Amino acid sequence: MPHDKIRAAARERRAKTGEPYTAARRAVISEHQATGASNPPPRDGYALRMSDEIHDWLTGLRRSGPSAALRVANALIILMREGASLGDPVVVSAADSWPWALAEALDRSYQQSLERLTTLRRGEADAAMLVRDIQDQVAELAAAQATLDELHRRAVDAGRPPEAAQAAGKLATLQQQAAEARRLLPRMIQARQRLRERVQQLQARAEAARTRKEALKASHVAARGSLWAREAMATLGVPDDDGDRHPEAGSEATAADEARLAAVTAQMERELGQEPRPEGLMELWPGAPWHTDIRILFAGGIRRGSGAVPRSGHGIGGRAAPGEGWPGARSGHARL
Repeated sequence: MPHDKIRAAARERRAKTGEPYTAARRAVISEHQATGASNPPPRDGYALRMSDEIHDWLTGLRRSGPSAALRVANALIILMREGASLGDPVVVSAADSWPWALAEALDRSYQQSLERLTTLRRGEADAAMLVRDIQDQVAELAAAQATLDELHRRAVDAGRPPEAAQAAGKLATLQQQAAEARRLLPRMIQARQRLRERVQQLQARAEAARTRKEALKASHVAARGSLWAREAMATLGVPDDDGDRHPEAGSEATAADEARLAAVTAQMERELGQEPRPEGLMELWPGAPWHTDIRILFAGGIRRGSGAVPRSGHGIGGRAAPGEGWPGARSGHARL
């Protein structure tokens, strides 16, 4: 039984019976275990299907980390065999890790904005340098024109037509080059100005995004911390800030903390343009609790021989990228 369902059932029981949270949680687990003993789940497990991307990831893992690949293979075999009966710590709900993944995605999004800003600043610097080069070229051409004009005048005054004609030809070429440079210069100045304005806009957006990101992360930490603290106090039988041990009041306060956490999570999703967490998303931790470096995200529930169409699941996280629908993830999926 996933942790989030255990917590919800324990709080509901505590609100009804008034018993301490620890006792309520123990009773819920005992009832679940008793139900499982009297009605054992089928042992035919899951049928596993995976995309080519995940298959390639596993193939690469066998080369780069044989021991890790063996852990993954064993975990998948156990999951296929045990199916929905496989639980904590090997299989857990992805509900708790979803907000943390959103927070990490906000950090990545901000870093990407900084990288775009750096690229744009380099473009602005290049445009400014090109403007200076064109301005220098215009000045050099103007000086060269003045020199050739003086040579042409002297050749004419001295009665040297060939020299005058040669100077006149060079002067015409320089005048043409100078005219082209003068036509190009305003366009480059406008391009530099547009890049400068674009840099300023992107910098302002990046700063605003950073402020929102930090505020959302702080709100998430505060909401999560408040919920954990309230659960810990309920477990220890410690009264709340108002000195109230009444179970209904404690349940209402816990529900309010959960609502705040859900609201912050929704705000992070909107900030990222991210769809809400897929329902039924679970995490497989190969080698847990001793190894936590790899997690496999999936959505399952279809057993072999059921005749049902498997639900699309989600790809592999940890060493590999999370699956489709996971914040900041590349695409890929598995089916169970």
